[in-house]
Amino acid sequence: MPLHPDVERVALLGWCLYPCSTESRAGMFKGAHNEATCDLNQLARWTQEYSRCNWRVVFGRSGLWGLDIDIPGAGHAHDGISALAELVKIHGPIPPRPQARSGGGGLGLFFRHQGEHLIGESNRPAPGIDPRRGAQSQTIPPSVHISTRRPYRWLSPPWEISPPVGPAWLIKLLTPPPEVPWRN
Repeated sequence: MPLHPDVERVALLGWCLYPCSTESRAGMFKGAHNEATCDLNQLARWTQEYSRCNWRVVFGRSGLWGLDIDIPGAGHAHDGISALAELVKIHGPIPPRPQARSGGGGLGLFFRHQGEHLIGESNRPAPGIDPRRGAQSQTIPPSVHISTRRPYRWLSPPWEISPPVGPAWLIKLLTPPPEVPWRN
């Protein structure tokens, strides 16, 4: 089975991928997350071995950070798309960026990481918005959603639009507060 063109395209951009289950977000083998690569030969071997797998991108190793935007349903309680629209209305636009629609209807937004120290906790900066960075990963096309079985698809593929630097207002909302020195 040949390497899927979308997998090849993102790997050529330096996005580090690993194969994962279509039933969960677990890697197809122990330690898959740590073995994420953009090496086309290894990705082709995994494609042969795990012909019906999903694919996940590891953010930090790929020089990326992102937002996983949920919609109600498919296991999610909050409307992250509406929450993000409200934040944009208050703070300003988000630059054009690679963007994927999950098979559950949510969105994946991808930004270039420039060393910003970002919080990676769910529902931050608003319910239904989950920032991803560092060792965290996200499912990308040509995967299928684990519960709906519908395919992920690129709305703005990264080979057509490069990941931009995130807007300053969004980075500020995702920056952890400064640590307060401990005093006796």
